[in-house]
Amino acid sequence: MARINPNATIATMSGKANRQSNIYYRTDKQTGKVYTGTLLNPNNHADSEAVNNARIKFGQRVGNASAWLAANKPSGAQPKGSELYQKVYKTYKSQTKMSGLFAYIVHLMDEEGNVRMGGKNTGSGDMG
Repeated sequence: MARINPNATIATMSGKANRQSNIYYRTDKQTGKVYTGTLLNPNNHADSEAVNNARIKFGQRVGNASAWLAANKPSGAQPKGSELYQKVYKTYKSQTKMSGLFAYIVHLMDEEGNVRMGGKNTGSGDMG
């Protein structure tokens, strides 16, 4: 079998080329080999009402967490961030379950956009 060197666009590709494609690409970064695979049984069913509601709720929680983080993170006025941010960051560093601060903040958010620590509502902080 012939060996080829693909161009840089394909050599660094991972995932799907576009939404309609069923071909997935994966590049082994150590060897430079590009692997392809196809999706045999794609899901052609419409999402249920419960799935759509879960997506909407998750989107709201992510939006609330993003706004909270922007309002409370370290800045020029507060080099260490707000007092609540420091508490959240300290508890984040002491746990091993979550790998990212943003994911940890989303985990702590309730439906109203408040950060809950230890079952207590600590408030949403200064959201602007």
